[in-house]
Amino acid sequence: MYVINCARSVKAAVSVRVQFVINRVITVSVQQTEPVNQIRDVTINVRAKQSQRDLIDHAAQVQGKSRSEFILETACQEAKAVLLDRRFFGLDEQKFNQFIARLDAPPAENEKLRALLTRPAPWD
Repeated sequence: MYVINCARSVKAAVSVRVQFVINRVITVSVQQTEPVNQIRDVTINVRAKQSQRDLIDHAAQVQGKSRSEFILETACQEAKAVLLDRRFFGLDEQKFNQFIARLDAPPAENEKLRALLTRPAPWD
């Protein structure tokens, strides 16, 4: 089995789509799955240095959020980005060979793209 890593760095990953083409488009989505007003019933404890807490408090204040809101939102965004960076597609040998063939094949003719690329840039 062949594994293809389609890493993508995303900072705000509430609704992100990564599209990957072999024979058809495969869409990987990360979307917020919990209702916004759901009650928080789990505690997360973190030890920090005073300077770290001050930095977090200042950033939260700048965004008009509480420390807890800021930490939770930021941690969730980063967690989603980490998970999106770790997307792998497992292919059997036949699919892998098809994938490589498509990578090696010349691009399909696209007249609109050709016209766009041959047109002078507006700032030239």
